Amino acid sequence: MVALILWIGLSLVLYRIPTTPTVHVAALHYNAGILWSAVDKFNELTRRAAQDGACIIVWLEIAIEGDPQVTCTTEFRQLAAESDAYLVLGYVVREGEHVWRDEATVLSPGGQFLSERGEI
Repeated sequence: MVALILWIGLSLVLYRIPTTPTVHVAALHYNAGILWSAVDKFNELTRRAAQDGACIIVWLEIAIEGDPQVTCTTEFRQLAAESDAYLVLGYVVREGEHVWRDEATVLSPGGQFLSERGEI
């Protein structure tokens, strides 16, 4: 009986001590009906996610037409700074009349593009 009480007590103590930090991530989804037509809505959702504590915010892979390192760069940097979060920005690049390539890049709160990942 004593062993059971000690085991339960130790379990409760260990349960309350966090062993790893918590990172809040938000994956944004919005169906605008037309590809890459909802950047303003994604901006609003990003602000809301940041207010809810997200420090990594992931945009849908077809949220932006064109590379955010080239298109609307200042606006995306302002959004990252304002939200104080890392933004994973999904975007599409046109390679031909009917050929598109999905890519994503990570933008830090300090305004630096950290990574780029392509998908065929």
